[in-house]
Amino acid sequence: MNNINAKGLNKQLSSLSDEELKSIITAVCAAAGVREGKTAELTSDIPKLRRMLSAMSDRRIATLLATLGNSEVSEILRKLGDGGN
Repeated sequence: MNNINAKGLNKQLSSLSDEELKSIITAVCAAAGVREGKTAELTSDIPKLRRMLSAMSDRRIATLLATLGNSEVSEILRKLGDGGN
């Protein structure tokens, strides 16, 4: 699995439109088994979501990605371009 760091990921996420970010977060939530209602709540406030993501550490990102399958992580990285590195 690719090594993703918080700084690189934040750079990539900040370049996404609100809709692109919402789409990626929705895909991550679905892959992680998050309830649709919780996903809707999380993606309803994009500025807050961006703040939450920017506060994530490398360790937290790794933990989150470890809950996903390799195909889901690969798809997320593809959407992000260079994978957050």
